[in-house]
Amino acid sequence: MKKSLFILLIAVFLASCQGEFEDVNYTITNNSTKIVSFLFNDISETLNIDDSITYTINSEKGRIVPKNPTFTGHIRSVKLIPLNKGTSGIFYTFSDNNPLVLNVHNTLPIDLDLMAYDNLDFDINNFKLSFDINNFNYISDKDGNPTLKIKGNSSESAKIYTSTPFFIIKNGTQLYIADISWNLTNDTINVTIK
Repeated sequence: MKKSLFILLIAVFLASCQGEFEDVNYTITNNSTKIVSFLFNDISETLNIDDSITYTINSEKGRIVPKNPTFTGHIRSVKLIPLNKGTSGIFYTFSDNNPLVLNVHNTLPIDLDLMAYDNLDFDINNFKLSFDINNFNYISDKDGNPTLKIKGNSSESAKIYTSTPFFIIKNGTQLYIADISWNLTNDTINVTIK
């Protein structure tokens, strides 16, 4: 009798555990102006403009996020916006990240490369002299390159994807110390290098 009661209790316990993990609906939408490819739950996906896809995944897998998004243009030109609506699901939206205009005036007689990092991302303590210009670089020249090349005593324009820039300049492969002043007016950042 005790053995039967024990087996019955185990069966009731296991039956109550089956509903512990619920299915979660993930909807991924591409509202950007670019075709976006990414990995989701180890599956390669590509969304055309205005496309969306929905997955139903058991919550025991934890929170799943689109990884390694790729698209044409600057790496900061598209952003991923998450929205958790609880039992209604989790929504991810790829959207255009509208840049600011960057106007740069180089008053020095030498050619320079200008890079910008977001002050919120930039950690001066981890800065290396041989840095990777593709990581956290927020400038995009007219060809989509993350470095703006400026001739001596000239001006250039580009796009910038941060309103709180930390500027770094190079001359060839060497970092160059110069006075960089900038201001943000409306949607334009004006930079002067002296």
